[in-house]
Amino acid sequence: MTANRSSAAVGGTKHVADALLALHGELMDGQALAALFKFGSDRSFRRSASKGALPVSVFRVPGRRGWFARTRDVGLWLASASPSASPGDGQT
Repeated sequence: MTANRSSAAVGGTKHVADALLALHGELMDGQALAALFKFGSDRSFRRSASKGALPVSVFRVPGRRGWFARTRDVGLWLASASPSASPGDGQT
């Protein structure tokens, strides 16, 4: 039974990452990250990013403004944020 649950979790992780990749591409920008993490303002997101206080690694891209994160990293974090809730188990 544990193997089924862990394979469902891996499938759920892939589903989340694929959905995010389809929506955002390989990189998520600061605006998308601020919305995902429910920051009240851009300023509060930028402050947390500069302090390294976000649950995913963020970085700057030369020649671009703002902060970015790898979409796959965000998907992995989302899937691991609630390990007890796997797809199809009836929890919301």
